[in-house]
Amino acid sequence: MIQSSIMSKNEMQMVRSLRNKKERNEHGLFVAEGLKAVKELLASRVKTRSVYAVRKFDDIKAPLNLVSESEFAKMSSMKTPQGILAVAEKPSHKLSVGELKNELTLALAGIRDPGNMGSIVRAADWFGIKNVVCSSDTCDIYNPKAIAAAMGSAFRVKVHYTDPLAFLSEAKNNGITVYASATDGVSIYEAKLSAQGIIIIGNESKGVPEELKSLAAVKISIPSFGEAESLNAALACAAICCEFRRRKMSRETA
Repeated sequence: MIQSSIMSKNEMQMVRSLRNKKERNEHGLFVAEGLKAVKELLASRVKTRSVYAVRKFDDIKAPLNLVSESEFAKMSSMKTPQGILAVAEKPSHKLSVGELKNELTLALAGIRDPGNMGSIVRAADWFGIKNVVCSSDTCDIYNPKAIAAAMGSAFRVKVHYTDPLAFLSEAKNNGITVYASATDGVSIYEAKLSAQGIIIIGNESKGVPEELKSLAAVKISIPSFGEAESLNAALACAAICCEFRRRKMSRETA
């Protein structure tokens, strides 16, 4: 269905304002831009408010608000706009530590880069991790660049923002094993890893804060076989998640 209309100045400004975290929180909305992102959004349980496009897209069955290319350019946050974006409601997820006992969960501390943030959530989705728990200084998953990097995974993985110290302390008191990525940790290929637990991933330059690292039962590291100085947080996270899942599969097939 196509709804051709002239956008009001206020409507255009509202969509444009959602680039800003404060505005996203105030309105409870975010923007998903690009054909793949919009398709993934519409296929998810996240509630879509409206879809704006410069033309008809055969893959999109939702009602389209047709706008001019100049209008779209003012709303777009992409350098090369694809001509379609959607405004959706930020989902509200409840976090229950008790429900994480039999799950593998990620805890992010100080991940600032939107690309890293989105890629971590995408990795979580790939490895079947349902919950990602973030410190308040971790990038907002609804940042347009994070949404783009997540490639639809942000609409499936539950991303929570809370006090990491309180969360991890409660998890530890509930018998959940906490792992922390650390340069001085034991090699992940030699460490004893369980199928469940919480993995803390820290900022690439600063690592996991000491106050959080102290709650970890096991500190793990990824050994280097070359000369690269480091891995970014997303690559490190994917490597760690892969080894956890590999161990789980090995135990199940043994």
